[in-house]
Amino acid sequence: MMSWMENCSLTKGSVIFRCRDHMNDLVISLAHKFTKLQVLSLRQIKPQLEDSGVEAVANYCHDLRELDLSRSFRLSDRSLYAVAHGCPHLTRLNISGCSNFNDAALVFLSSQCKSLKCLNLCGCVRAASDRALQVLLLLQHCFPGLVLTLCHFDVAGHCL
Repeated sequence: MMSWMENCSLTKGSVIFRCRDHMNDLVISLAHKFTKLQVLSLRQIKPQLEDSGVEAVANYCHDLRELDLSRSFRLSDRSLYAVAHGCPHLTRLNISGCSNFNDAALVFLSSQCKSLKCLNLCGCVRAASDRALQVLLLLQHCFPGLVLTLCHFDVAGHCL
């Protein structure tokens, strides 16, 4: 029987999890070992990451500056609330393609992560509501230089 760890790769410096299977289990089991982590990419092709994995990251990786959760279709507002509470120094967050987040969770995240400079909302139809964008504009004095990315497309027209 092959270990699920054999299907994953870790990149030194920042950590990038690329797993064919069991990504959520891997994140939960390893998060406590990366307490000083500053950059983490959990970008997925096949949706595997769940709220419990993001909660593990938020519980242990309090120094996180950059987090990529793009294409994490299984995540709910629980993940944004966990990141807001556990990762106060976040400067970059990519939640493109995470269509389950709502605007209240996004507003709460932006009120807690005062260092946020770049927020990718491509494909976040529920979170990128007029109300949320208005609140982000009102909070802009808290985020000098905040870059909101609603969509970047590749040459084939797919949202990145």
